[in-house]
Amino acid sequence: MTSTLSLRLPKELSEKVEKEAIKNNLPPGQYIVYLLTKIISYQEAQNELRNRLKRKSRSKALSILEKVPDVTPLKGDEIR
Repeated sequence: MTSTLSLRLPKELSEKVEKEAIKNNLPPGQYIVYLLTKIISYQEAQNELRNRLKRKSRSKALSILEKVPDVTPLKGDEIR
C-alpha cells in the first residue's frame, strides 16, 4: 500500500537530495523513502533494545546484538 505526501523542501536541501539520489542511481522520491526507512528502522531497533534493557532483559538484548554480523558498514552507514 502506498500513499502520496506532498512535501516542500528548501531549495538547498532539494538540490542535495537530487545530487545524492543521482549518486545512488535512484529517483529523488525513492531516495527519500530509502533514507526515511533507514532512519526509522534504526530508531525502532534502538527503542526495542532500550525497552528490553529497561525490563532487565539485558541478556536478551545482548543476544540480539550477537546476531548482527561483524562486517564493515556500507558507505554512509558508519556510526559517527
